Amino acid sequence: MILKKNTLLLLGIFIIITSGVLCTEKAAPTNLILTLEELAQYDGQNSNPAYVAVDNIIYDISNSSLRTTKTFKSGKNVTKYVKEKNSKNYDALKSCPIVGKIIKVYTIEEIKRFNGKDGQAAYIVANGYVYNVSNVPEWKDGTYRGYSAGQDVSALEKASPFLKNYNRIGKIIKPSAN
Repeated sequence: MILKKNTLLLLGIFIIITSGVLCTEKAAPTNLILTLEELAQYDGQNSNPAYVAVDNIIYDISNSSLRTTKTFKSGKNVTKYVKEKNSKNYDALKSCPIVGKIIKVYTIEEIKRFNGKDGQAAYIVANGYVYNVSNVPEWKDGTYRGYSAGQDVSALEKASPFLKNYNRIGKIIKPSAN
C-alpha cells in the first residue's frame, strides 16, 4: 500500500515536471520597478522576456508553459483573472522567479493630499518617483529640513541621497498638454 502511494506520488511529480507548467529556470531576481504601462513591453515577443503581474508582483514566465495560456498573457496584470477563475496554474506561477514589483502612477496633484498631517500618509516626490515616508522618523508630522510631504523634494534628495532607504511606491506622470 505504501509502495503504491509513493509510486503515485512520484508519477504525479513526473507529470508536473515534464508538462512544462513549472518554471524550468530560476533567474536571479532583477528587482525591476515598473508601471503597468512599462510591463507591457515584457510580452515575450522580439526576444523580450515574458513577465506577468499578480498582486503587484512581477513574475518571469519566459521558461514556463504558462505563457501559452489565455490566463497568463505576457506583459499584463493578470490578478483579476487568477482570482476570478481561482486558477490552478497560480500555484505553478509561484514557482517562477519574482523579478520585481508594479508601482502606481500619480499626478503631482494627487500627491499633494499625502502631506503627513491629521493622520494622512506622507508621500514625497523625488526625481519623478513617489516614496512613502509615513514611517520614516525624520519625516514625523510630514516635514523634514523645511520640506513638507506631499510635494516634490528633488532638491533635497540631491543634497542628501537618502532615497535608497525609502519605499518607492509610484511614479509621477505629467498631465498631458491638451
